Amino acid sequence: MSLSLCIALVGGALAYGLAAGAVRLPPYGLIRRLFANRVLSRSAQANVADEVAESLVIDISTKEHIAAKRVQMARYIWSKPSIPTEYVVSSVERNVVPSRYRRRRGERVDRFRLEMEFGVDSVAEHYVVPYERDTLVIYHEGHDAAREGGERSIRWLLNAGYSVLLLSMPLLGANSRPTTLLSRHGLVRLQDHDFFWLLDAEHPGFCAIRFFVQPVLAGVQYALANGYRRCVMVGISGGAWTTVLASALDPRIEVSYHIAGSLPFPMRARGELADYENHLPGLYSIANYPELYVMGADQPTRKQVQVFNQFDPVAWSGTRGKAYEARVQDVLERIGGGRFEVIIGRHSDHRISRPVLRRIVDDIA
Repeated sequence: MSLSLCIALVGGALAYGLAAGAVRLPPYGLIRRLFANRVLSRSAQANVADEVAESLVIDISTKEHIAAKRVQMARYIWSKPSIPTEYVVSSVERNVVPSRYRRRRGERVDRFRLEMEFGVDSVAEHYVVPYERDTLVIYHEGHDAAREGGERSIRWLLNAGYSVLLLSMPLLGANSRPTTLLSRHGLVRLQDHDFFWLLDAEHPGFCAIRFFVQPVLAGVQYALANGYRRCVMVGISGGAWTTVLASALDPRIEVSYHIAGSLPFPMRARGELADYENHLPGLYSIANYPELYVMGADQPTRKQVQVFNQFDPVAWSGTRGKAYEARVQDVLERIGGGRFEVIIGRHSDHRISRPVLRRIVDDIA
């Protein structure tokens, strides 16, 4: 075989490989599944069994316990006995060109900005369909909107007649990445959530967790003030984590779906203890993850669904969530709460699958 032919074959293979990764040509799916199986085997090595799930602590036996935990969490996050509801939107733009996702004919997009401490903000986009239902869906797109397939998810909801309020994690998406002066470090640009450790350390009594949940609470307030009868929240990855915490804090979120975003600490594998917000000791000493799941469905009218992609190549793979599903539901039944459900999808992406999107739309209706 000539050298030029070898070069051509190698070049062609390389080009096809790049194209397969970019637009998911075969054998993209097979490669992802093989990689995901490797991730799953790592999870299996964690040796998480049913007896570990049985040992999980859920220190909730009455609704009064939940009310007390909400007071403690509010004091920890805001130094107040309840979640604040007096958010002031600093700017509102009507009928704008959306910054990330497309709108279709007849749809309108409004944009508003919520200013918070240290120059951190949250830019939200409200996608309004022509003949909308009385339910607003708060969609939280997580850390990587492109990877996590936000546009497809939002389109499913809009096509079903639900207007959507789109939120991003702090410091990501259209949100600011401000610079702040720290007395022990100088000028620091807040580019990553782990910089929030520095803010907490330098300002006793301040907790940067508020940057994650204040935009959601403001969104709920906005929805109820603008004629929507109820709020539903959907989140993927970091947005799923936000959904868990916001739903635990604010019972006005009636139904919540969190996809590929959290597990109780004893059930995690290597690499699943990451990000400032996901393992802040002071917060989770008040309410651990199983308790947060209970708090997110504490009323008969409330429901929370947790979804895992079994072959997720990023994190949270496998079927571990099923091990504690009945335990959480049992607590809810004993206190007169709603419903908690865990769904395991045979999916090899870190995003919301079509069957889950279909389930969410059917559930909301």
